[in-house]
Amino acid sequence: MTWGRALQALVVLALAVLVGALAWRSRGWPLIHDAPLMYYIAWRIGEGAVPYRDLFDMNFPGVYLLHLAALRLFGAGDAGWRVFDLAWLAATSLAAAALAARWGRFAAARWYAAKNKPAPGRRVSATSCCARSSCWRHSASRAGPSAPASG
Repeated sequence: MTWGRALQALVVLALAVLVGALAWRSRGWPLIHDAPLMYYIAWRIGEGAVPYRDLFDMNFPGVYLLHLAALRLFGAGDAGWRVFDLAWLAATSLAAAALAARWGRFAAARWYAAKNKPAPGRRVSATSCCARSSCWRHSASRAGPSAPASG
């Protein structure tokens, strides 16, 4: 193993420890912003309410279905939400890494960090994983690498 590879492995290990520590510290975060509203509407749908007739919100039904699945899989409490939120964040991160992998590991991490602001429980977090995976599929079908746009 060369010094450069050892340094890369050390940086990745340090970042993994940091991510793990931050995830551990976030386990007490409560439901705030959009998440309680989405969970309430998903709960009502699960109880038989019809969206846009029995209750109204400006979001598309897919958001409610996603939250309904999270409610059924992880439960209605804050801890279940944190598990769902962290799992979705991991999926989004993997999708971003797959999208930017053609530019190298460090470029992928830099691109993801530059393009994303923390938004736990927000609609933008819920849609970013799907958007990134479709971008990755589109870019994988195109020939030839190109540099990511910075910003």
